[in-house]
Amino acid sequence: MNPYKILGVSRETCTDEEVKKAYRNKAKLLHPDQGGDPQEFQELKAAYELIKSKTKRDSFESGETDTIRVEALNLIGALFNELLYKSFDRYMKTSFLVEIELRLKEGLDQISKELQEIRTKSRSLNDRLGVVFLKPGKQERALFDEVIEHNLKQLGYEKKKLKSVKKVHITALRILRNFEESSDWDDVEPQALLMARDSSDFRKILYSID
Repeated sequence: MNPYKILGVSRETCTDEEVKKAYRNKAKLLHPDQGGDPQEFQELKAAYELIKSKTKRDSFESGETDTIRVEALNLIGALFNELLYKSFDRYMKTSFLVEIELRLKEGLDQISKELQEIRTKSRSLNDRLGVVFLKPGKQERALFDEVIEHNLKQLGYEKKKLKSVKKVHITALRILRNFEESSDWDDVEPQALLMARDSSDFRKILYSID
C-alpha cells in the first residue's frame, strides 16, 4: 500500500493538515453511504492512519510496525519505572530522558557487539562446510556438515532476534527524541508515567528546571 498515492499527497512535503484535508475530501466521495466502494473506503482509512501525523509518517518510512512501536514504548516505560522507583533521589537533579537515552544507546552497543560475534562465528562455520579431510569417511563428513548447518541455523535465529531487539531500541530512541510532539507517550506504561506526564514535577525531573 502507498498511502501517499491513495490520499493524493506529496511524500516529501505533506503536512498533518494537508493529509487530514485530503482524507476528508476523499472520504466524502468514497463513503458507502454516499454510494462509494466499501473496500476503497477501508483502504482510504488505513492509508490515513498510516500517515496522519509526522510521527506516523516517520514510522511508516522507517518500516516500523505497530508491534515494534508498542515494544519500544514498553521498553521506555520499564526504564522510566526503574529510575522512578529505584533511583528517584539520584535523578531528581538530572534528566530522566538523558538517562533513558544513555541506557538505550548502551543497549544498542551491546547488541552490535553480539551481532558482530555472530557474524564471526558464521564465517568460521561456513569456511568449514564441505572441507575434505583425509581420514573421515562419507558418514562422518555428512554428520559433520549437518552439525555445522544446524549451528548456522541457530546463529541465524539469534541474529534475527537481535535485529528485532535493535529495531525496538532504535524506535525507542526516536520516540524519546520526539517526546514533545509525540502522541505515542499516551500508550507508555506504567500508569505512574501517564499520571505524571503533564505535571510540573515531571517536567522538572525531565528538564532539570529549578
